[in-house]
Amino acid sequence: MSMKKENVLIQQLRTMSSVSFDLSACAEEIRLFSQAYIQSGMQAVSQNAQEDLNDMMQSYRRLRREIANLPKTEKESILYECGIFNGSYRILEEINRFFLKQEEERNAQKLLERRHVPELLKYLYENPDARQRKIAEGIYVSPSYLSEILTLLMQASYVVRYGKNKNTRYSLTRAGKAVYRKRFMKEEAVTYIDTDYKEILAKDTFIRERTEEYGRDCLWKEADYEKCKENFRTFTDFAVNR
Repeated sequence: MSMKKENVLIQQLRTMSSVSFDLSACAEEIRLFSQAYIQSGMQAVSQNAQEDLNDMMQSYRRLRREIANLPKTEKESILYECGIFNGSYRILEEINRFFLKQEEERNAQKLLERRHVPELLKYLYENPDARQRKIAEGIYVSPSYLSEILTLLMQASYVVRYGKNKNTRYSLTRAGKAVYRKRFMKEEAVTYIDTDYKEILAKDTFIRERTEEYGRDCLWKEADYEKCKENFRTFTDFAVNR
């Protein structure tokens, strides 16, 4: 927290009795000061920076003494105590948010370490837009157990589901692909880009099945995938570093 900003606020508070004192402007500055102070304090806690937190507390005590010593009517004393309560609540709110985030990270870690999850992520990475039955056959698990894992992965935003009934498909989200590459994919110097082509083929199969069931009127612009697929198939110079 800036010492200069703190000193400016102290000087303003000492001139509250002045006719030219702007109550609204000072109140807004204190509000912003408190908000920045809470955020800086939580950053120090999250980084385990005890020394930084101690410095902030020393600065806080100086300004708080000035505020506590301001002359107050009975009504102003009540408002002062309400302000302390609101500030305490905001701090507890930030602490709670910090611990909730830690809990989410721990749960995600446990989920990724769960049996069959690496195989499932690998299968969806290599076979996007897959049906649940195909996934279960591909990683050798029961449909009921697979449904449980897929639900947890969707809650963690690693997998997305679309379609209904027998047209329901599952794919990795961007976060799901990233975590698979980071945690489970072996390092390779050079690889061929084939995921996009597989996605096109899967989409092509999906379109054909929909056409057979509902007719071509349901496709709208999806018919353009046929042309896109043919153009992609003729382009083979796809070897790049990941």
